Amino acid sequence: MKQLLLALLLSCVAGCYAQTDCFGQKIFDPAVYMMKGYDTIMKHSDIYTQSFVGCSMPMWEAVDREGRGIAPYDYQGRILLLNFWWPGCKPCIREFNSLNKLAKEYEGRVMFLSFVPGSQIRMDTVLAAHPLDYRIIPNADSLTTNVFRMSIFPTNMIIGRDGRVAAIMHGGQTDDGLSNYEKLKPMLERVLLR
Repeated sequence: MKQLLLALLLSCVAGCYAQTDCFGQKIFDPAVYMMKGYDTIMKHSDIYTQSFVGCSMPMWEAVDREGRGIAPYDYQGRILLLNFWWPGCKPCIREFNSLNKLAKEYEGRVMFLSFVPGSQIRMDTVLAAHPLDYRIIPNADSLTTNVFRMSIFPTNMIIGRDGRVAAIMHGGQTDDGLSNYEKLKPMLERVLLR
């Protein structure tokens, strides 16, 4: 009986530890599913990204667009909405209006950060034509792929006050008629109630 209880305890500890270190797993590679079509890519990428829910946000440091240092400990106890996009992604840019609407509505209650890999010149060109009211982290190639393990853009990740991923959504506006504002708002509301 003691051996059974010990085995159960060890499996729980191993499972709990594995859940807190989720960002160390292999990155999702859409090319593996390319021949199977878009729906298959999205299904498998959704399974992959949803596996981050409940994980602790990884540690990182960066410099924002204004040259100020930024790190997760700056936001301890705060709710964050992290947005991952790149300048050549049209669905990413199309969701900016929804994201700006959320940023305005939840100002002071939710902190909004945007991670942008790729060329800062291209990013600046996009933002000049399509402003995004988030704190922007440019040159985020390593953060995006090596730390947060993102490979599908856009991706929006909500971090709760406890520093864990509370919700995640990827992909731009869809054919279901709902804007990303309408999809992210209920997710934010649930996290604010915790």
